[in-house]
Amino acid sequence: MRDITVDRGLTVSPVEASGILYLTDIKSYLVISDDTDNKEPALFLMDVMGHIRMKLLINGIGMINDMEAISGDGRGRIYVLASQSFNKKGKQARARQLLVRVRRNDMSFYLDKSVILFDLLLAAANETGASEWADFVGRAAREKTVDIEGMTWLNDTLLFGFKNPKMGNDAVILAVAEPDSLFEQNRLLPEKVSLWRRITVYDKATGTFCGISDLAFKKGRLYGLSTGVSSRSGVEEDVGICWNYSPETGKLQIVRSFPGMKPEGIAFNGDRDEWGIVFDNGSKNSSQFITVKVVR
Repeated sequence: MRDITVDRGLTVSPVEASGILYLTDIKSYLVISDDTDNKEPALFLMDVMGHIRMKLLINGIGMINDMEAISGDGRGRIYVLASQSFNKKGKQARARQLLVRVRRNDMSFYLDKSVILFDLLLAAANETGASEWADFVGRAAREKTVDIEGMTWLNDTLLFGFKNPKMGNDAVILAVAEPDSLFEQNRLLPEKVSLWRRITVYDKATGTFCGISDLAFKKGRLYGLSTGVSSRSGVEEDVGICWNYSPETGKLQIVRSFPGMKPEGIAFNGDRDEWGIVFDNGSKNSSQFITVKVVR
């Protein structure tokens, strides 16, 4: 585990690492932060040792707030997701609802398309009527509890992992099939949305059921990060878990636990055959980075 270091003068606000994506051609990670200077659409270039040496803006976006997930589709396009959450005043600002598709040209990044994801999810839920996923989205809107922190690409489908709300004690993953039509039409057809999985992520040490903070798919298995908060004897403590899940068997395996920490981004580095994980330690402490070797 090491602190993420940042070149002097690169940012005013600390980088609060919330997502990570590995770029094979330049052997570096892209890191996003859930709090950027003036809500700018910043991508941070980080080497494999955890040092950030460059800030790259997504050209064509005015502001984006609370970026929580970043993923690639294997076709050269990158997706960046804001949390969709309500702020402390109970407002759901546009900058927090963006799902952005990004084009990359060498070291330049450009807005391709963007949508207001949760509004489209809610419209599709209202259109489809009673179903498990639609009821879930409707409840998230009514209770103002929506918080989407995980996203990954799988077979022309985007999977969205919810930190909140849950279904009972289960974390929820919704699937949006053929997302190209979502961006081109600025509409989400109800038949394109499904409840992909309900997953129970339980920390035995603290008795805490956790939500999803990131997702990544590799060789038929879903890898994920989860966070939660335990409360024992009136003391609250963060709970962090890395896990993998088999869609075929429905079996979840805990890879590693991170007591007192918040793992928020995971990406596979094929050049080193390892997973890179970033941790958000808030605005007063450096974010951290760790690598976990793939177990065959």
